[in-house]
Amino acid sequence: SAYNLSTSAAQSGTGGGGETQTATPGAVYETNEQAVQALASGITLKEGASLAGVQQTTIAQLNQFQSECGCNVVITAGTDGSHSAGDVSHGTGFKVDLRSNAVGGYDPGPINNFIQNLTPAGTRSDGAALYKDASGNVYAKEGDHWDVSFTKVGPVKVR
Repeated sequence: SAYNLSTSAAQSGTGGGGETQTATPGAVYETNEQAVQALASGITLKEGASLAGVQQTTIAQLNQFQSECGCNVVITAGTDGSHSAGDVSHGTGFKVDLRSNAVGGYDPGPINNFIQNLTPAGTRSDGAALYKDASGNVYAKEGDHWDVSFTKVGPVKVR
C-alpha cells in the first residue's frame, strides 16, 4: 500500500505494527533545518551536506536504522551535490550517503559491521557490494561511503 508519513509518524520510525510499507513521493522536509531537527540523536550531517527536500519517510527510516544499529551515523550527502538522476535518487530525497571510513576520529566499524550483517544482495553494475535490510532497502558500498536507498519503511534487522 502507498505510504506517506505525517511529521508525527516520521518521528516514530515505522508505519506501525512493524510491517513494511512502500514509501512513495510525498511529504518532504522543505528546509535543511527541518530535516536536521527530525534526525534522531546519534545522527549527524556533515558540514556542507544538505537534506533540504528529503522525503520524510527517508528520515523516518534513517532514524529506524540508527535505533537498530545503535551506532553513530554521519550523513555525508543528502539532496545536495551531483548524483545520478532517477525516481529513487538523492535529488528525489530517497537516498543518503553514510560515512564508512575513519575521518576526524569517527569509528566506522559499528556501522560497517551492522550493514555487512544484513542480507547480501549481489553486486551493482559498477562493482559496489549490495546489502538489503529486512524491509528491502538497499545499501551499496561506494568507496568511502554507503549509498543507501530508503524506499521502504519498516524493520532493518532480520528477526
